[in-house]
Amino acid sequence: MYLYFINYRPDETELCRLEMRVIFGVNPDKKYFFSDKNFDINRSVFIKYKIDILAQSKEFEDLVTKVRELNLATQGYKVKYYDVDDDVKVEFNEKHRLEGIIGEQIEGDVDVYKPSTIYALTYVEGSWIFGKYIKNSGEWHKHEHKPVYYCNALPVRIARTMLNIGLGDNLNKKVVDPCCGVGTVLLEAAVLGVDIEGYDLNDKVVENAIKNIEFFGYDIKVQNKDISQIEKKV
Repeated sequence: MYLYFINYRPDETELCRLEMRVIFGVNPDKKYFFSDKNFDINRSVFIKYKIDILAQSKEFEDLVTKVRELNLATQGYKVKYYDVDDDVKVEFNEKHRLEGIIGEQIEGDVDVYKPSTIYALTYVEGSWIFGKYIKNSGEWHKHEHKPVYYCNALPVRIARTMLNIGLGDNLNKKVVDPCCGVGTVLLEAAVLGVDIEGYDLNDKVVENAIKNIEFFGYDIKVQNKDISQIEKKV
């Protein structure tokens, strides 16, 4: 079981929920949700982190016992309490106390500044949760700094989300961007490993799309062509 934490701007609420419905089949009304699905969170601009749940209990003392019984041995680990539920308030010093108790159940040296593994602790919906913390790398941000950018181009966040909604779990789909512009959608598809082709009527725009693609080292076919003239079928 996994605990996913999402965040979004107010104007992105429905877009985020649509992506979550497509990928997880849930329509979250809070900033977190549970799922059995082990999803690559780097695909989404909305999922900030997930917790791979290793132990869960209604009582903290029982959670401590369960963590001890896991017999975890990790060098350079860190235990951190995460505020997942806005309705639950835990004071700063109390967080550290709880982190210390859980940390005592793990064999190995602690590394507060550059941990090899972060173990998450939180309290959600009446249960204490302990597990591995997995953070979104935010790798999609790099495409915000492409050489050529048009003010009317799709934002990177929207392009990535559109692909997630269209692809769902099937990254093997063949995708065509009929009006590719400077390649915003093409770049997001490339980093996801999706087979995509781009077309545009404007030869200068196509030239700039190729510049952006080459800058990031991707291999994507882009043509100066009206998609109505494409005869190839897949």
